[in-house]
Amino acid sequence: MFDGFEEFEVVVRGTTIHGRHGGAGRILALWSDTEPDQLAAWAAWADDVRGRAIAAGHFLPEEAPGEVVKEFVAFFGECT
Repeated sequence: MFDGFEEFEVVVRGTTIHGRHGGAGRILALWSDTEPDQLAAWAAWADDVRGRAIAAGHFLPEEAPGEVVKEFVAFFGECT
């Protein structure tokens, strides 16, 4: 039924999330500039993976809210 997709199940804090990945979709990946590039790590999950490192520590929305919002607006603005 879903050729090219792999089923997955993740349990987060007692809640089970079911889904499919591979072959379609878009991902916005944002990470701290203290970490290595993350785009290649997400490439197996979607056809269109974009994002960048942000000058911040562990919690990007708190430490660099303007940069996170800028990336969200650019990414989700293309969805219309």
